[in-house]
Amino acid sequence: MGYNVLRGLALMALILGMIGLVSCETTQSVGETLPDSALQTGQVLGTIYFSAESSVLSEQALLAIQEIAQRVLSATTEGATVALAVQGHTALAGTAGGRSRLSLRRAEMVAQQLQAGGIAVNAIQLDSFGAEQPAANNDTAEGRELNRRTVVLVHSLAQSNQ
Repeated sequence: MGYNVLRGLALMALILGMIGLVSCETTQSVGETLPDSALQTGQVLGTIYFSAESSVLSEQALLAIQEIAQRVLSATTEGATVALAVQGHTALAGTAGGRSRLSLRRAEMVAQQLQAGGIAVNAIQLDSFGAEQPAANNDTAEGRELNRRTVVLVHSLAQSNQ
């Protein structure tokens, strides 16, 4: 096997280990959030998975987003200013324009829930990647399922001068 294939398999194994078993019957699942510790720039706070061609959030996803918001608010009350990036992604299906719009809708849905959880609108940066940054191979159902996601990560941190 080539290096890129092995790297892709290792990434998929890492993702599957983080989110638990993902089956083809699962229409939407949520990645685990990291334990409470100091936030770091670039740190992934959570990954939300979607059904094909959908931007609808499940109850499980809503709870995970609420946990992410609480974690960020907790860090903010400790004197830090946190900016988040909410990155929408899709599998390689449909047109490039359609994928771009769907990945943006997914990011917007997650951002709306972060805002409902108390995160300021100006602390959230939306990114729409469509199918440009796949987490897995789009040739399999499992790969496409892993690519239908929105990633929430720490975009930047600043410490207040008090």
